[in-house]
This record gives sequence, structure tokens and C-alpha cells, in this order.
Amino acid sequence: MEEPYCTADSKNHIDITKEEVEMCVSNIIAMNKAGRCHIAYNDNRGENNRLIKDYYFDSSMRKLLIGNITVEDFCYGLKNSKKEFEDEILYVFHKSLKLQRKCSEEETETVHLYIKVNVLDDYCIIISLHKEKYPLIPKYGNR
Repeated sequence: MEEPYCTADSKNHIDITKEEVEMCVSNIIAMNKAGRCHIAYNDNRGENNRLIKDYYFDSSMRKLLIGNITVEDFCYGLKNSKKEFEDEILYVFHKSLKLQRKCSEEETETVHLYIKVNVLDDYCIIISLHKEKYPLIPKYGNR
């Protein structure tokens, strides 16, 4: 199995079993369906904001995307690098979808997404939802 492309945060990668990923995905889907899954769009999440600014990707499309995350989309887990949240695990997923760029005559283009999720007790936060910066290799599926 190929390893994910090494990143600056690869020292924080942690081993996560397929069963743990299955539980995580199940929780994400349930929380998304219940409206308890939120995407971070604060000022330090410029890349998340840029995706919405550059492409037609409305809230219903985002909810559908999150609701369709699978175990096969999982790439790796990370320890939260923020000191006050160091006991939390972040899950990184890859999804590809066709989106239309705003201000473009092109029909659609395939956009490869980096999705980083923090699954908490009663809600989840999509910390990152933007174009990938480097190729992500799913651990249990194919790209």
C-alpha cells in the first residue's frame, strides 16, 4: 500500500485502524444528516473560503459531499497540533468531484479535495475543505 505524500505535519501522523475509520465515517454521516457537522470558514481558513469563492459549490453540495465520505476516502490520521486539543484525532480524507469554476466558460473540472475532520462527542468540525496541495493517497481505497 502506498504511503501518503510526506507533509510538514507527517510527524503528527498516527496509525488508525480500519475499524476506527469505519466508526469515524459513521459518526460523520450521522452528524451531517442531523445538521451537527460544521465547516470552518473563519479568517484563518482562507483556503476553505477560496474554494467557495472560486467554484459553484453551495451548502447543499457541501452537505452531500460530507454525507458521502467513505472509508475508502480516508488517507491518514493526525494528532491535533494545538496544545489545548492535543488529545484529539483529526481525520484526513480525499474526494474528487466535478465543479464549475465561477467566471469560466468551461463546463466543469475535476477538483481533488483535502478534507480534514475533527469528530467530537456530539458534532464534527470540517477544519479543512479545499483543493489538495499535494497528492493524497487513500489508505483503504483508490484515488
